[in-house]
Amino acid sequence: MTDGIPIGGICDPRFEPVREAFIGNFRERGEPGAAIALMIDGRLVCDLWGGFRDAARESPWARETLVNFFSVGKAFTALVALRLVERWRLARLLRSRRPRRLRLCHQRHGPPLAKPAQQGADRGDL
Repeated sequence: MTDGIPIGGICDPRFEPVREAFIGNFRERGEPGAAIALMIDGRLVCDLWGGFRDAARESPWARETLVNFFSVGKAFTALVALRLVERWRLARLLRSRRPRRLRLCHQRHGPPLAKPAQQGADRGDL
């Protein structure tokens, strides 16, 4: 427990700044509850959780606390774009015939179908 805030987990000493920033979110920014896990080369180097999972701040956050994810697709799209840039493949994507505003937009909805889908079709039919 840190300043009345329950904090649990492990953190490799090399990642002590991560732990400090995590605790700072509670102390300085009023974070109610949170968790973070970092893996490097398949090894868990930081697994922290803390704060509370309820507005009354009576139920401590646990390692297994479930949360809703909102707008995470944007972050993953950015990561994929960065990997494509790293591999020099983004230029080809950006030169495609798709409207420029849809190329890296959340409204894109996925790849085009090779042929129009018929009512009642499943993925195997496409």
